[in-house]
Amino acid sequence: MKKKIALSLACLGVLSIGLLSRYHLISTHPSPAQPVADTVKNSDEQDSPVERLLAKIQQTQVWEQALKLNPKDAEAHHQLGLVLVAENQVDTAIRHYQRAIALKPSNISRIYQSWGKALVKQNKIEDAISTFRQGITKDYPEAPKAMQEAEVHFRLGLALEAEGRLPEAIKAYRQAITAKPDQLMYEYLGNVLVKNNQVDQALIAFGQTLPRDPSGYHHRLLGDALVRANRVDEARASYLKWLEIDSQHLSQPMQEAYADQALAVSLSSLNRIEPAKSGFRKALERIDPISQKPMAQDFIQFLVDHNQVDEAKEVSQQYFQSDHPFQQIYVQHLLKQSKQLIQSNRLAQAESQCQQAQQILNNPQFLAVYRDTAAKNRTLADLWSCLGQVQFQQGQFETALTYFQQEYQLNPYANRDVAKTLVQLQRPEAALDILLKASSKKVYAYTQLGRLLLTHQQPKMAARYCRQALDIDTQNSAAHHCLATATGTPADITAASQFFQQRSKAISPQVIQSAYRANRMGNDAIIYTVHKDAMGANPIDVKRAQEISPTLADLHLYQSWGDVLVLQEKPQEAIAAYHQTLRLLPETAPTHTSLGKVLMQQQQYGGAIAAYRRAIQLSPYEAQSYVNLSQALQKVGQTEAADLSLQQAVQLGWQDTTADKSQ
Repeated sequence: MKKKIALSLACLGVLSIGLLSRYHLISTHPSPAQPVADTVKNSDEQDSPVERLLAKIQQTQVWEQALKLNPKDAEAHHQLGLVLVAENQVDTAIRHYQRAIALKPSNISRIYQSWGKALVKQNKIEDAISTFRQGITKDYPEAPKAMQEAEVHFRLGLALEAEGRLPEAIKAYRQAITAKPDQLMYEYLGNVLVKNNQVDQALIAFGQTLPRDPSGYHHRLLGDALVRANRVDEARASYLKWLEIDSQHLSQPMQEAYADQALAVSLSSLNRIEPAKSGFRKALERIDPISQKPMAQDFIQFLVDHNQVDEAKEVSQQYFQSDHPFQQIYVQHLLKQSKQLIQSNRLAQAESQCQQAQQILNNPQFLAVYRDTAAKNRTLADLWSCLGQVQFQQGQFETALTYFQQEYQLNPYANRDVAKTLVQLQRPEAALDILLKASSKKVYAYTQLGRLLLTHQQPKMAARYCRQALDIDTQNSAAHHCLATATGTPADITAASQFFQQRSKAISPQVIQSAYRANRMGNDAIIYTVHKDAMGANPIDVKRAQEISPTLADLHLYQSWGDVLVLQEKPQEAIAAYHQTLRLLPETAPTHTSLGKVLMQQQQYGGAIAAYRRAIQLSPYEAQSYVNLSQALQKVGQTEAADLSLQQAVQLGWQDTTADKSQ
């Protein structure tokens, strides 16, 4: 019996993590073609300077002025069309989409998609299907017909659901599944069926998502959907059914407890704090004493994450008769928060958070509580990293190096922090030594050092190490890119361009299809509730997949090729290369930035504004992105928004120097 309980705790103890990670798989990023007004924002971010800035860029006159300056700015036509659709001027919007398409831009598929959505709004379903199909076949001519047809009806379903036309959306999703069954598409279908009060049908659809034995998982998916629909009692019943099937050996009170916990975690993901707290407390009241502590730790984590610190301390005392569990979780919370504060250049606050964590960790009695040495070392490494990053950002490089070296003793992946600091201290050979120790191949160390030197404005020295990298491995794409960027000589640039052209031919259509299918859920964000949830591929998971699969990682070569084409003064080809990157890897902020810069040079200010805005949405703490956006906004006469963007850049640490202005 004890063994069964232990196994149950092992499985159900990850319940919170499983459900929360499920919501982490829900992308908060809108499609690149979406206007800001249509994006879903976290409630606590709506009044931030970034949100106020992006809201200003929604004004129609931004895109109209961009078109006055350059009528051939395809993205300005596209963005104006998006705003006009939101204002119910659909016919006018469609004319702008048509003008954009006539200019044959590299992102033509996205414009066809926006046009299709507008036609759905006009109830011209057959025309919309034809338009969606044109976009897909132009972008993915090599894809099998079944896949293309599945995508057509999937996009139709998204558009219909966004319009609240649920029965028609259900039909479209079913047609997509008929064309080519897709597990995640079944989940879309299940969610819209719940919205349409067809719960029994939704349960059947969820049963096709991740078939398992035992097969209670689809009840959990139904519970998640019911929570989003605010049908809490039904959701809890569904979670209970899941547990009855998958954990039959648990007692009824234990199943009831875990159902309450599942509901609490799901409510938490929707920022429904008080109902979530109530769910955790009910669960803890029902559960047996052996299982209380793991669940209490989950509850403490929840409370700390939502800044309910005093209550978290009370729970720690109530279930552990000690502050230590709270302190362990709180230390991690402080260190996690400090990372974001460092990114946003709030260094004084970040340092204060780090020091608070350090005070707790300096207590020998507290450190002795850690039973897991690896967990203790990770926490200490995070502390040294935090202190090192603050000192590095403040220009105290010797002090930062001391902290990073302490971090490196506990975490071998800290080699980059050590190396970047040594580069700042003009000690490149020492940086190379540390990188060589951590690299599986010499070429990676030399290339990484070259890129670090480029980042810190040392192109001559960067060229030296990147050339050495190429001597080791002539097929290293990062080394080709680094050398061409560092030297800027015609020979190196031409060699790099030819290399990338050859490599692009080696990427099979099947790999491109796989990348597209992995990303399309993120490309076509769909809103379930007024909350920020939009089903999609998590950029972090996509990045991890790229790291695991070298072939997918090669898709980044289009970004590098675009950079080299810029050096070759081939802007149109560079734009096409950047759009190829975004077609395959849409959540790539640096590519949007690179695209914006080329469009600025081509006086396509509307396209540049859209690209910079997207870069900021994806990576909101890059000061230079706000400088870039400010310059583009000035070009179209948006002085107020430009000033606000520049203020944000200054807050993030940007300084008004000639070097910065030239970027």
